Amino acid sequence: MTKLDKEEKALLESFENDEWQSDFSANRLQKLQSYANFTINQNQEIMINLSPFDLEKSDLISPNNKL
Repeated sequence: MTKLDKEEKALLESFENDEWQSDFSANRLQKLQSYANFTINQNQEIMINLSPFDLEKSDLISPNNKL
């Protein structure tokens, strides 16, 4: 774990003792949670452009497959 200075330790202890209260309204908190869920649940796609040479040398397709 990272070493914490005195102020950081005090903040962490305060947080762990539930001394912090959110000032978000229930509506705002619900919106933020829905944004987080959307971000986590959305499909992640990556597009990669490969030259025919690189594609042939990669394990992405077998030698018998043609595009």
